[in-house]
Formats: sequence, structure tokens, C-alpha cells
Amino acid sequence: MKAPAKKSAQKSAKTAAKRRTKIDSAFPAHADVWILAGQSNMEGCGYLSEALPPDPRVWAFDMKTLRWQRARDPLHVLHESAAPVDFALRKMGAPADVQASGDAAIRAYWRERSKGIGGGLGIAFGISYAKATGRPVGLIPCAHGGTSLAQWSHEKKGEGMGSLYGAMLERVRLAGGSLRGILWYQGESDASIDSAATYRDRFTELIHAVRRDTGNPRLPVLTVQIGCVTDPGRSAKGWQEIRRIQYELPTQVPQVCVTASIDLALNDTIHLDSPGQIRLGRRLARQALSLAGVRKIPTGPTFRGLSVRTNDRGLGETDLEFTGVTDGWNPARGMTGFSILDAEGNPHPRCGVTAAFRHPKRPSVIVVRTNVLPGSGDRIAYGRGLHPHCNAVDGADMPLCAFDAAVA
Repeated sequence: MKAPAKKSAQKSAKTAAKRRTKIDSAFPAHADVWILAGQSNMEGCGYLSEALPPDPRVWAFDMKTLRWQRARDPLHVLHESAAPVDFALRKMGAPADVQASGDAAIRAYWRERSKGIGGGLGIAFGISYAKATGRPVGLIPCAHGGTSLAQWSHEKKGEGMGSLYGAMLERVRLAGGSLRGILWYQGESDASIDSAATYRDRFTELIHAVRRDTGNPRLPVLTVQIGCVTDPGRSAKGWQEIRRIQYELPTQVPQVCVTASIDLALNDTIHLDSPGQIRLGRRLARQALSLAGVRKIPTGPTFRGLSVRTNDRGLGETDLEFTGVTDGWNPARGMTGFSILDAEGNPHPRCGVTAAFRHPKRPSVIVVRTNVLPGSGDRIAYGRGLHPHCNAVDGADMPLCAFDAAVA
């Protein structure tokens, strides 16, 4: 009775292997390959019912089979990953009684918990990039929810698939193709005062390591500034510091871009919903086209300077000037997310925002109107706090990142 079953299993295994090989061999050799790395918002936690369908131009390096497949959400199925580090972290994240029940129970737990969830930014990124270049896109999913920058340390490279960094490099090696860059969305797990204090140096070191280990000293790195959170117990100061570091990084490290998710809706207390992920993927694609040298287009708004004046009604008006704005700011009126801080970075005791709007004659300038004129040393802030309501984007849907600037 056992022999036929064994032969049947062997036949099924051979059939599956042939199918994988056939799919893998169909992967176009001229595809541009991009790494997806970071934590859960790169992993994708939107509802699958709202995710984009597969597209013939977009491929993904399957986490389980380590073969190229047509990309389909969820791209990250961590409890089935061939990398031991992914299952080890999933095991640690399961309840104690589930852990004690064995690997099958752990996989069943995560399968049930992730049911219907997994909409991410990868397919939207791939479609937008492929439309612009005429070339297919290969995505290498490597993200893992809840992971800190320390867990991504390049010093763990020697652990191979037993570390996040080592697994990423091994997938790149196995996947082949033309590696064009890395999409990075991480920082929530480092948004404490202590961890944020060293985040800039540690992340810069990681960028240099990735470039060295992939043999490309100018490998584009596209980062996402961490967005909103409604979890209790989060450090507003730590969150703000991570955002500041991410915003400033492109001025300190070449071939790095940053975009924002602070204006996008959440699916729960911290994860973007699928429509937000789709918009974010398109934003990253625009930056990728620019950094990879495919198209000369702005990579998003960058603050240039400010000037203050008193209007004819005695109210303060601050003109915020930006470069990289496409087709002016939206909405023209009713912009939200701005606040005034004192020189120590605290909410200003007297000066408050009454309105923010696009300059009527200079569409790349935002006017912030206040009840009194901000004084020297006061700061104009956007996206302050854990869960601000922000809505400023340009005509290409490239958002204003959270930032603040001092009045001279």
C-alpha cells in the first residue's frame, strides 16, 4: 500500500519541479531587478481584496521555491520562506502554546492570522516602472515585519540564510538578473530615543555594505519616511527623530531618495492600507526612474527656504519654497499638517496656524498663515507627532515629507 503512495509523491515532486523550472526559465533576462527590504510596511499588510492583480510585466522571486514567478500579493509569505531566519522570527512571534506544538502548528497559526492580508507596494512599483521603461521588473521580497536595524546588520552576513542580511544577499545571488536598486521601508522598530540616536550612522553603514556586497558602489537606495501610528506607548520624540534622519539622508549619502507615507491611510494602528500601498509604490517608481538614470524627472519636493511677512490684516504669512515640485501643490486650499514650534521644538504658546494653501502666483510655494508673525528661532513644522493629518502632494502625487525649518 505504501509503494504506490511513494511513487505518487515522487511523481508530484518531479512535476512541481518541472513546473517551477518552466516558470523560472520564462523570466526575462533583460528585466530590471529591485530588492524589497525592511519591515512590515514593506512586507505589505493591506487587504488582498483591495490589492492590484498580477501583471505580466512584474515578477517576484518566490520566498518558498526560490524561483521566479509572476508577482502576486502577498509577495512575502514568511512562514513558508526557505530562509531559516524568516521561520525563526515567525516562531518567536507566535504564542508560547503554539510554539510548543511544533512547526506545523506555527505555520498554521501564521497562515490563519495572515488570511486576506498582504497587499503591498511591489506590484504597483513594478507596473509603473515597466510602463516607463518598456522593460519587465523583477522583485526580490526580503522584508520581515517587526525587525530592527540591528537585526539587519551586515555583520551577520556570515550566517547566510540564517540572517536577514545574509538571506537578502543569497536571494540576490540566486535570482540573477540586473540588480538596479533597493526599496527600503523600515524604522518603526528603531523609533525610541536610544535607538534613534545612532540610526543615521548604522543605516549609512548598511547602505555602504549593500553596495559593497552587490558590487555596485552607486546602487540606488529608495527609502520611505515612517508614517503615522496610533499604537499606545510610542515615543513621539523617537518617531520624529527617525523621520528627521530619513528626510536628511539624501543630502548626506549619494544615490539615496526619500518619499513619505504620512499622508496615506492606515489599515490598522500602523500599517498602510492597500490603496495607500499602491500610491506609495508609484511614488517609489518615479524616484527609481530618476536614480537609475532612466528618466530625468523630479524625485519629489525638497525644502529650499522660507520667508515671513505680515499681511494686510495683520496676520503672519510664511512662504515655504521648494524645489522638485511637479505641476504645483495640491490641494490649492485647505492643506493640513502644519504647526508652529518654539526654538526648543515645543508647541508654540502664542503662534498657531490658521490656514495653509498654495501661493496664488507661485504654485511651488506653500503659504502658512498664522495668528501672529513667527519670530526668529521659531520653527515651521509639517507632520509633527505620531498621527498628524497631512495632505500636501504635488501634481505627480509626490508628497511633502515631515520636516521642520527655523525662521531666521
